[in-house]
Amino acid sequence: MEIHAPMARACPGIGRYALTIVKYASTRKDVAPYEIQVDGIAELWFKSQADFEAYSNSPATKRLRDDGATFIGREIDFMTEEQVIIS
Repeated sequence: MEIHAPMARACPGIGRYALTIVKYASTRKDVAPYEIQVDGIAELWFKSQADFEAYSNSPATKRLRDDGATFIGREIDFMTEEQVIIS
């Protein structure tokens, strides 16, 4: 976090950036488990599509992602839209 997090601050468009460290994982007997191991999750929020595009096209983002490739074993990206149920 000492290197990667400051690099994220240089990227345009990010409204929020959170790193969630996995402390433990559990499974349910009635649901098949994932066959992957995850030690952390990075979440990025953008206020608009334009902010996301600014982030995606930035040289600072390329540096961030290139750095991430040096320590991230595997990656999957999701583009999501939040549906708030309880606030």
